[in-house]
Amino acid sequence: YALGCTMYYMICGHVPFREPNLAKKLMAHQTQMPPPIPGSRPECPEELVAICDKMMAKSLDERYQTMREVSADLVKFLEA
Repeated sequence: YALGCTMYYMICGHVPFREPNLAKKLMAHQTQMPPPIPGSRPECPEELVAICDKMMAKSLDERYQTMREVSADLVKFLEA
């Protein structure tokens, strides 16, 4: 999840949740998906958005289970 937040920041240029205080920010991380990447970066490829979204999924079962899986999808994206 944390690496997905870092990727989100690298793509969008801002953190996923810009809540005014720490409690609200922590609650947002636990309960909400961040604003869609295309809202900040419409030119971002859909495949990269999908990778970042999967990294930041709220359900553990919906996230990548290993870094090997993340790496494989990033390699596919770069080779396409």
